[in-house]
Amino acid sequence: MTDLDHRAESWIVQHRVGWLNPVFEVVTWAGTFGALFLVIALLLSLRRGRHSLAPFVLAAICAADGSAWLLKRLIGRVRPPLQLPDLHSLVPLPTSGSLPSGHAATAFAAATVLAFALRRGRATAALFALAGAVAYSRLYVGVHFPLDALAGAALGVVVGAATWAVARRVLGEPAAAARCRTAAAADAR
Repeated sequence: MTDLDHRAESWIVQHRVGWLNPVFEVVTWAGTFGALFLVIALLLSLRRGRHSLAPFVLAAICAADGSAWLLKRLIGRVRPPLQLPDLHSLVPLPTSGSLPSGHAATAFAAATVLAFALRRGRATAALFALAGAVAYSRLYVGVHFPLDALAGAALGVVVGAATWAVARRVLGEPAAAARCRTAAAADAR
């Protein structure tokens, strides 16, 4: 499985398209610490001045980032350029471990919380497509293997679902779902 993971990452890096390099660099930077999704949550909340999703998105991002950091320390997988000498990264190489991808974890955690709040097909698809773009950007720029991104995405979905479950309890169910969905749905129109 590791050999396939290495070959897949090598293929992705070897097939970069020059004009896409800055695009994926921007996507990877925008996905740092879930910033892109926090901005989305703030915009949805501020647009109509309703109940804010931002605290829940921020909680999911922090929990996912902390979980990814802990797993990276425990697993200690080396980054692609350190294992595959012909590979060069487009962004500075992080010093932390590679598995799981923290960018993927935070993006999918935030997308999951927002998807539960919005409960709209197109918005949910767009959120997860954006999270997928953030995760893929980490492969494209050469700092993660595909399994790192998949593990980060899975971790993010679990953390996001757990965060949403806590949010519902904190605000009182069904009040939490109703308040967040009403605000988010009105803002998504």
